[in-house]
Amino acid sequence: MKKPDLKNNPFIAFALSFLFPGIGMYYLKQWGKGTLNIGIVILLGAMLFKMENVPVFIPALIGIASGAWAYLEADAIAKEN
Repeated sequence: MKKPDLKNNPFIAFALSFLFPGIGMYYLKQWGKGTLNIGIVILLGAMLFKMENVPVFIPALIGIASGAWAYLEADAIAKEN
C-alpha cells in the first residue's frame, strides 16, 4: 500500500492556513507569501476589531480565503514538479 505524500499536500496547506492563516504557506516554504498572509489577516482583524456587531461568518470567510490561497499555491507547486 502506497504511503500518502505529505510534502506540499494541498489539503494540509488549506487546513493549516484555515486554522492559522499564513502557516500553510510556511508549510509550503513560501516564506514571503506566508508573512504577507499573516500581515493581511492582522490588518483585517484590526479593522474588524474596531467595528461593532461583526457577523460570525466574516472571520470564517477570512480563514477560507487564506486556506484557498495556500491550497492553490500547493497545487501550482505540485504541477511544477
